[in-house]
Amino acid sequence: MSYSSGRVLRAIALIVCLISLMWTSSCSVRDPVSFEVSGEAGSTTLTVTVPCGGEWDVKKDETSDTVLISVIATKLPARPACNDITRVELDKPLGARKIVDKNTGREVKLNSGQ
Repeated sequence: MSYSSGRVLRAIALIVCLISLMWTSSCSVRDPVSFEVSGEAGSTTLTVTVPCGGEWDVKKDETSDTVLISVIATKLPARPACNDITRVELDKPLGARKIVDKNTGREVKLNSGQ
């Protein structure tokens, strides 16, 4: 599947989802979601902040130098202007490892002390 056909399929899924929202006030999707991460380098717990009102599938993979976090929406948020938090437990303290959004490949800045 090419990049443009993937975008077309997502657009169609979004349209179907929006139509579904008119009758059921919910919509099932499998779309990546942007998120924020807070915590401390010496901790094994990270706090992941996502838009509230939806349902999320949060996964993590760890390597010696990177923590990959993936947040996928399984249901669109009803009120995207607010936030929910979830905790991610690491196998070992974060230390100097980078946090990377597995869906985009972008590094996620750690908000310390929250």
